[in-house]
Amino acid sequence: MATGIFKRGDGQHQAKIQKKGYPKVSRTFDTAELATEWRTTTLADMIRGDWMPRKQVEIVTLEKALTKYADERSAMKKGERQELVRIEFLKNRSIAKKAISAIEAEDIEDYITERRAEPSKRDKTKHVSDATIRLEVMLLSAVFTACKSKRWNYLKTVNPVSEIDEEFRLKKSTKRTRRFVGNEENRLLAALDKQCRNRDIPIVVRFATATAARQSELIGKSATTKRPATPGLTWDKVDLKMRSVTFTDTKNGHNRVVPLGSAALALLSALPRPIHGGKVFAVTQDGLIRAMQSACAAAEIEDFTFHDLRHEATSRMIEDGHPVAIVQKITGHSSAEMTERYTHIDTLKTAMRMR
Repeated sequence: MATGIFKRGDGQHQAKIQKKGYPKVSRTFDTAELATEWRTTTLADMIRGDWMPRKQVEIVTLEKALTKYADERSAMKKGERQELVRIEFLKNRSIAKKAISAIEAEDIEDYITERRAEPSKRDKTKHVSDATIRLEVMLLSAVFTACKSKRWNYLKTVNPVSEIDEEFRLKKSTKRTRRFVGNEENRLLAALDKQCRNRDIPIVVRFATATAARQSELIGKSATTKRPATPGLTWDKVDLKMRSVTFTDTKNGHNRVVPLGSAALALLSALPRPIHGGKVFAVTQDGLIRAMQSACAAAEIEDFTFHDLRHEATSRMIEDGHPVAIVQKITGHSSAEMTERYTHIDTLKTAMRMR
């Protein structure tokens, strides 16, 4: 196959390229200038290793890219389940039917506009929150980044998410500061004690409030495609004599030894300890979430989640006068700045009154 620009009988010009390591390619244009420009650009892409066949670009839809991302990337994450839910949701949107190469910033902006107008699943009287949309757009951005990688090689242009206008940029949500108000704690515990057939659930809630432990550290996580399930707190990590527990399935990957106060020690001491050890709490994530939602509804407590117990516990430690550095070691926050988020004005006022 000869290479170069060739005039055709119908007044058009055909550009042909034959380069070692690449298939023969050609395109026909109305003018010699356009043919020359395409040939020059394509050769440059081949030299840089950025070129890929036109058909390959056109047939890779966002839906296919999302499926590939789920199989190769999501499977490696601890939060695989939540991410797979978002992926399945995105695959059913109209934007997912478009070719990756055809999606522009305007398409992302249109998606954000559509989502902002849709009702929330939890509360039909409200719209989908920007925090929810932000997680979806972040996932889209990660997929586009994967498409630009040399391994995938589906996208040559810039990540369209990075080019959306300022008005569509979803700011990172402010950290929650939800704590128990009034007698909410007593009402929640009373509802849990009354409703839960699984008697470990109310104990987990009390233990989390006493230790600031994360949900996964207490009850573990389900298996992902490429990660085994984690058990959470196990009896071999409990030392009642030393009044401590060791959390191994932590967010930062490092084991953390946590001292047990009187309330936490009493909770563990009252539990039957199997001879062969095993999980301390026989609780699933789904079961815990449903129990919290049901108990909050029965106790007429709004906008409160299990993770808010961690905030409550951390704030109480600071109110009790413990230095931030000590609290950081107990909670396992990656930096003092993370722990200091809990020293908001109400906590500081309480701490001052106690001195």
